[in-house]
Amino acid sequence: MAPLISELLKWPLRIATAALVMILLPVALILGIWQTIRGGAKSTPNKLAELLRGASEGSRGHWDELECVPLRDEGLEAIRREALKVSLPLTPEGKSKLMQLAEQAEGLNSRHN
Repeated sequence: MAPLISELLKWPLRIATAALVMILLPVALILGIWQTIRGGAKSTPNKLAELLRGASEGSRGHWDELECVPLRDEGLEAIRREALKVSLPLTPEGKSKLMQLAEQAEGLNSRHN
């Protein structure tokens, strides 16, 4: 009898989990599509500079974000695309190029304030 009660008590949790997934999955998809339609992610010069510096230090997560997330701001997007021309694995020249682009991104701060 106890296993039956235990099993019955799990059903509300299972139903709540299924309902949550059914609600959140479409919302996440719609937000992703909306962001793509709007032309990329919103970012700041400092955020892009941080990503570029992280990538220059060998952080795969920073590189992945640079590679996969287009930016809405045209100036920042141009810098991001220039960074993607750097080949992996990073050479000293590639690291230097990413650091130079980070400084260039920070130079756009006055335009964003």
